[in-house]
Amino acid sequence: MDKALITIRRLQTADAQLYREIRLESLEREPGAYSSSFAVENVQPLNWFADRVAQSPVFAAFAESELLGIAGFFTQTGAKHARKGAVWGVYVCPRARRQSVGRRLVETVIDYARDKVEILQITVVADNDVSSPTMTRRFGFIRGSASCRTDWKRRR
Repeated sequence: MDKALITIRRLQTADAQLYREIRLESLEREPGAYSSSFAVENVQPLNWFADRVAQSPVFAAFAESELLGIAGFFTQTGAKHARKGAVWGVYVCPRARRQSVGRRLVETVIDYARDKVEILQITVVADNDVSSPTMTRRFGFIRGSASCRTDWKRRR
């Protein structure tokens, strides 16, 4: 796979079917990495996935028309938390791993969030080499707690 041909763009509601397919793949392949499950999301109608990308930015990596990975961003709600955002749902297809796809997706989310929040958080699963603590430190995230699921914070 030629890294130079990989493009990143924000998904639109018209991409709901593509998003649904990769989201379900991620839940099936890496069930411990997400708070949702394949069983919960598999029964959702297509418009549920369209609403999700409409309400919360989801960025996707493509090699031509092939979807390789996704990463989302959301801003927390409420007066005390509106200055905080989170990277969520990062997933790279196995065939595209070790090609800088995950790095580029997270960089895209960081760039998007830069002028929207003061604190950006990401949760990584300790046994998941795709979202490793090494990668999160590379982006300037600092460890917030010590557990299997670890929150990392990045200040702008």
